[in-house]
Amino acid sequence: MTELEIRKQFYKDFPLFARFCLNIRTKNGTIERLGLNKAQYYIHEIIEKQRKEKGHVRVIILKGRQQGCSTYVEARFYWRVIHREGLRAFILTHEQKATDNLYKMARRFHDLMPPELRPPLAVSNSKEMNFDLIDSGYKIGTAGSIVYRDDNPLTAERFWSGWVVSGEQYFVRVRNGANISVDTWL
Repeated sequence: MTELEIRKQFYKDFPLFARFCLNIRTKNGTIERLGLNKAQYYIHEIIEKQRKEKGHVRVIILKGRQQGCSTYVEARFYWRVIHREGLRAFILTHEQKATDNLYKMARRFHDLMPPELRPPLAVSNSKEMNFDLIDSGYKIGTAGSIVYRDDNPLTAERFWSGWVVSGEQYFVRVRNGANISVDTWL
């Protein structure tokens, strides 16, 4: 296969890309290639089915701990961002420690990618990576803080962090600095 053919395969096939290009830190601390596990493949199949049927993906994953769901989402977002021009991924966590851990994971994906496939970074800090040649980026934030998804403080949002008591409904009104309220039921 030529390099172009390999790149096309990686563009189309996320599990293949993950297995050959992405590295994770295992529970015992070693660095290994990301081979999708059973739970990750299950999520992947549902997402791909929806993408093919509807042309887009909208999923909410109610996940168990330690099944690799966060790793799958991080890896998939990274894969999409580096293979598509003008795409931005935004990850929101519930606490700063989770934000830091997930960013380290995404940064590891980038830093340990095969050099010939790794897009150059224009911006890299503790919360984002921007790839200027393809005008794409990856950003992460923490709920409860003010987050600028588009780098514009006038459209910043404060994300809610908390718990909903089982069986109860909560009404939330959010203001975004543009004098427009957004009403939603949780």
